[in-house]
Amino acid sequence: MKILVTGGAGFLGSHLIDRLMEQGHEVICLDNFYTGTKRNILKWLNHPYFELIRHDITEPIRLEADQIYHLACPASPIHYQYNPVKTIKTNVMGTLNMLGLAKRVKARFFLASTSEVYGDPDVHPQTEEYRGNVNCIGIRSCFDPKTEILTEAGWVAFPDLQPELKVATLNSAGKVEYHIPDEYIVQPYIGEMYRFANGNFDFCVTPNHWMYVRSETDNLMFIRADEDKHWQSWRALTGGDFGGEEVEWFELGTPPKNAKVKVEKIFMDDWLEFLGYYISEGCVDVRKRLRVVGGNDYDVADYNVLIAQENPEGGLKIANCLSRLGFNFTETLSDSDDYQFRVCSKQLAEILLPLGKSGEKYIPREFFRVSKRQLLILFKSLIMGDGSERGNCYAYYSKSKQLADDVQELALRCGYAASVVSHAVGRDLYRVNIRPAKDGNLVAPERFHYVGKVYCVNVTNHVVFVRRNGRAAWCGQCYDEGKRVAETLAFDYHRQNNVDIRVVRIFNSLTGDQKVLYYIGEKLYYENFAECYDRINGDISNVSVPCFDENSKTVIKPISAIWKHHVKKKGYQIKTFWGKQIKITEDHSLFTRDNNDRPQAVFGNELKVGDEIGVPSYISFLEQPLQPFHITDKISIQEEISVESEETISYIEKYGDKIREYLLAKGVNPEQLYSILKNYEEKNQIPWHLWEYLELPLSKKEKICYLSSKVIKNWIGNIEEFLWLLGFYVAQGSLIDNELLFKGEAEKLAKLIEVVERIFDCECEIKVEGSISIKSKILVDLIAEGLNFGKIEKNIPNWILQLPQTQLISFLQGLNEGNNVVEDRLNFNIEFKSDSQAIAEKLVLILAKFGLVASVSEIEVKDDKVYRIIVEGLEDNNIENLSNIQQKISAKSTGDIVWAKIESIEEFEIDDYVYDFSVPNYENFIGGSYGIFAHNTYGPRMLENDGRVVSNFIAQALKGIPLTVYGDGSQTRSFCYVSDLVEGFIRLMNQDFIGPVNIGNPGEYTILELAHTIQHMVNPDAEITYKPLPQDDPKQRQPDITRAKKYLGWEPTVPLQEGLKLTIEDFRERLKNEPPNS
Repeated sequence: MKILVTGGAGFLGSHLIDRLMEQGHEVICLDNFYTGTKRNILKWLNHPYFELIRHDITEPIRLEADQIYHLACPASPIHYQYNPVKTIKTNVMGTLNMLGLAKRVKARFFLASTSEVYGDPDVHPQTEEYRGNVNCIGIRSCFDPKTEILTEAGWVAFPDLQPELKVATLNSAGKVEYHIPDEYIVQPYIGEMYRFANGNFDFCVTPNHWMYVRSETDNLMFIRADEDKHWQSWRALTGGDFGGEEVEWFELGTPPKNAKVKVEKIFMDDWLEFLGYYISEGCVDVRKRLRVVGGNDYDVADYNVLIAQENPEGGLKIANCLSRLGFNFTETLSDSDDYQFRVCSKQLAEILLPLGKSGEKYIPREFFRVSKRQLLILFKSLIMGDGSERGNCYAYYSKSKQLADDVQELALRCGYAASVVSHAVGRDLYRVNIRPAKDGNLVAPERFHYVGKVYCVNVTNHVVFVRRNGRAAWCGQCYDEGKRVAETLAFDYHRQNNVDIRVVRIFNSLTGDQKVLYYIGEKLYYENFAECYDRINGDISNVSVPCFDENSKTVIKPISAIWKHHVKKKGYQIKTFWGKQIKITEDHSLFTRDNNDRPQAVFGNELKVGDEIGVPSYISFLEQPLQPFHITDKISIQEEISVESEETISYIEKYGDKIREYLLAKGVNPEQLYSILKNYEEKNQIPWHLWEYLELPLSKKEKICYLSSKVIKNWIGNIEEFLWLLGFYVAQGSLIDNELLFKGEAEKLAKLIEVVERIFDCECEIKVEGSISIKSKILVDLIAEGLNFGKIEKNIPNWILQLPQTQLISFLQGLNEGNNVVEDRLNFNIEFKSDSQAIAEKLVLILAKFGLVASVSEIEVKDDKVYRIIVEGLEDNNIENLSNIQQKISAKSTGDIVWAKIESIEEFEIDDYVYDFSVPNYENFIGGSYGIFAHNTYGPRMLENDGRVVSNFIAQALKGIPLTVYGDGSQTRSFCYVSDLVEGFIRLMNQDFIGPVNIGNPGEYTILELAHTIQHMVNPDAEITYKPLPQDDPKQRQPDITRAKKYLGWEPTVPLQEGLKLTIEDFRERLKNEPPNS
């Protein structure tokens, strides 16, 4: 028998090849030698029945084989995390290629999965039916967008965080370290948020977020936000040791040549004290004057650094500090008995000028790197200036938000806890409350519904310093490391070792012309799959799709892959009685309902007319309301636009010189300047490009015009009426050259005229009876290009679907009134008509946002195709009440899925590319015309159980270094010797049961027991050290091998001691032959 082994030069693969070769098979070894080595298969290299091919399985290969053992993937965290993207490609594309090969040559396919699919199991021992306790297949644990994170540049809001910026993390010893995040997570989210907030901290996180807390017994640990805890017993950390270095000097640079006092450097302690006084109570006064020397006029300036202090003791401290700087200064007592200090120095003034005025001041970042002792000097001088002291607590006041933030960070670095609050409502005055850095008791979280983006980072220490509403504390982060994605992929076949070749078939999916609904970030797209694939262009980092969850409720979840591959096979166009339709390959799945009305995936070639398939009755959308706006912010024809303003003449008078300078730079003849400016005044208009150059402000009053056409209002403030107008345009509007044309009933057109006059302050022209025109190039450009309603073919832009329901109702009211559909007073239906399928599809999706299922039919009207969209079974058909209207339909429903009967199935041949999404854990998305739930492919993941704890302990013991135990070593594992595993592999491959089957040793040992056993066998003098337990380390692992005994007649035969002895001998031999490190 010809047998292919991928990863054959690796640990398990090489042992498997040994057995297969000994049995007389012809073996092909496929390996890229990423973790494998030729040494493992050296004895077979010249054997006539053995062939070695160096190949990366992420690329296809054509071979012939009767059986395929697929073992190719880095197994240990070290190799996996070195290049996690490469590992995922191996898991997904490699498995896909091998499954495709198996399908082509009709080979039996074996996939080695991993006990990692069980995660941190809460069932013990683990049977194959157990689905695991893995939290890596859902939404990443994250913060809301109001949360800020402390970085090397200060506080940064998560939405503004740049991935390369180092962030503050806390190590296990309480030391603060700054790391570049391994990962920056941004994703859309709809669901509950948990907010833990009091006067000391404010965390707003997803339910699965990890909180970093201290217990009553002083232990530090991670707890999920949604755990049922008595949260008052747990404390959040508010302080840390930031470190820093002693700096002796502050370098001022080379002083001016004409300076009377020249100072090149100052002791850093003295400079920090002075800087604190200046930031709190100082300013720079530059007075320019004309000076006559030798009959010539010179512009000169006096530079004065001023500091005030009302407290005599404080005045004495400032005087002593100034005397140590080396600059001359004067001291006076003002009328209000304030001490006034003046330093006349251009050199000093130019150093301090960048710090700005009182509302702009800040602490330069370079001083945050000095030692805690030196930072305390700066802190105390700041407090003496604009602060107050009460016991061991302080308050600092500033008009500068940046300075308040900096003082908060300074306090944290000095060993305090601090928060920033607005000190006076309606005024730019901030107070920094500073207190000793004591852990703060948490509070029970407030839970609320949230729709929007969430954010996080993944850093080495898994703890980050975050702030919300000015309150700062340490918190856990999104902790999954690189293996999260691979575990996500493994979830699809939690049925471990499922070798059924049909697994590969779900990689064939929708044809490229089928529509899909998806997001990139918060922006919605609805387009055919081929366009989607090209737009994403391989970057799936921020792509998500609407789908249904385990409760059949629609949610929005990230994808883990998008597929495109060429097929030559049968396809089916499936159409329901409601007009919804989809084109799929014969082996792609849609959802039918089982006996419990739960969705189950069924292949396309197994569906028949009359079957029911799942369609969405409600679709979740990320909402983005349309805000009032200036038309000039939306249109593209800005060069030809002029702005009419009440302030035109005053602007020309104020900026006359700047306008002339601009026009001359544009090539205007100087002799024409007067007439051009006069023309601006007469028309009361300024060209838009000049308006922008002058940085003139826009208010709600300006009007705009294109060339010499009539002016219209620039400000769109009444959004509801504007959306009504857009809806009416979709129903009855068209664009011809520079005109907007509308048709309709006289009553509706009369209303339209009033709306246009109110919104734009312009008049409509009556063309013929039942038709009006608005001549405006600006409005044509706004609607067609700026708002994306299309110029050649009219459409409803995707942003309309993201409007909140209240705004959507305004849009639908306009569309409804423009539709001229006769109202059905008997049946209370809602009906729309359109000659555009694209518009009909968008309307069906919009109605699904209100939980309404619409049917679509195509009718012929005077040789034209018209699409009729009807919502039946309503008790009220008033569009204004759409948010509260209930629909009763005869079809059965499950959650947000309604079951639509198949009306027709048409077979066709495919010789083209097909496409699919991978949506971890949810395995579905919305596709086709008018929306049908499609089953997705989900790339399986292959990880080998390589016993890495065993290899770590043996290598450490042989090298004479301490054996590292994580946690207290009480977590349990089972250990199976490789020969037993290989025997299990071969037995499973060569019988009819497809699995999954647990292959492992049911004997259970604690990690500490294993460490003591290896210590005794290798080096009794070796030490055992303990390190903190990694966050995601499972507490116990023990396989239930009932299936293996029943179906394979298999159970392990090699005892732990014997297996360890053989393994230790192998390690000793390999380590002995290792070349010395250079």
